[in-house]
Amino acid sequence: MRGFTAQCVCIDEAAFIPHLDVILQAISPTLTRDKNAELIFTTTPAGKNGKFYNIYKDAEYNDEWYI
Repeated sequence: MRGFTAQCVCIDEAAFIPHLDVILQAISPTLTRDKNAELIFTTTPAGKNGKFYNIYKDAEYNDEWYI
C-alpha cells in the first residue's frame, strides 16, 4: 500500500481473518495520513478470542473507537 492514502478502509468478517494484527499494521500508515480517515470493521461474532475481540473490548473504554 506504499504511496496510497485511504480515507476509509472496511474490513468485512474481521473476526475470522487470520493474522488481523499484521494486516492492521500494514494498512495503518495509509490511514494515519488523513485525520478524518476511518477504519470500519463488520463481522459476525466468533467468540471471545482473537484480535477483533480485543479491539472490540478496548473500544468500550476508549473514546477514539466507537461501537
